[in-house]
Amino acid sequence: MTKPKGRPRQFDELKVKQAILQTFWEKGFAATSLDDLSKATDLVRPSLYGAFGSKTDMYVMALDTFLEKLTDIRMSLGKTETHQEALEVFLLGMTDVYYDQTSQKQLGCFLVGTALTEAPNNPIIREALAQRMAKFEQMLEMTLKAKSPSASSTNIKLAVEQATAVMHSLAVRARTGEPQQNLSTFARTSSKIIASLLKD
Repeated sequence: MTKPKGRPRQFDELKVKQAILQTFWEKGFAATSLDDLSKATDLVRPSLYGAFGSKTDMYVMALDTFLEKLTDIRMSLGKTETHQEALEVFLLGMTDVYYDQTSQKQLGCFLVGTALTEAPNNPIIREALAQRMAKFEQMLEMTLKAKSPSASSTNIKLAVEQATAVMHSLAVRARTGEPQQNLSTFARTSSKIIASLLKD
């Protein structure tokens, strides 16, 4: 016998995911209550649980929702011609994400600003963060290898580490309210310095 289909969800799933991300991004994991999430999404608790699971499940989902915001950056990286251009596109793109134009708030990086705080005490978040950061760094490593095929693996790895460190610095400085223009200048200068590691 064919099982009857479940009732279709009576809400915009993408909109709800964005609301969950925004709430965690602004308040952090520990300070975000289920009432906060219910209010932000206009869904009662049973609906939230039924659709997205526990608070931790929703937070991990928010990690992925944040990473989806980086799709445009990944696509732009593929269009660059040099490793320096790729680094600049990457760092400037991240700066744009940290200064969210939709909310008009300087929230910095979701991963750096919220996930790193919870990782030491929450093994589920720690593992989810580690997996996603590894994939993120692999993406950047593959891009730099393609743009600078003669560079050594050691220098490629070092460039990725330096770019990630600059990304973290940009995230923190954005959250403290530093003007985007300042950070854009820092991103451009850093991209030139890091690119020097990969010169033929």
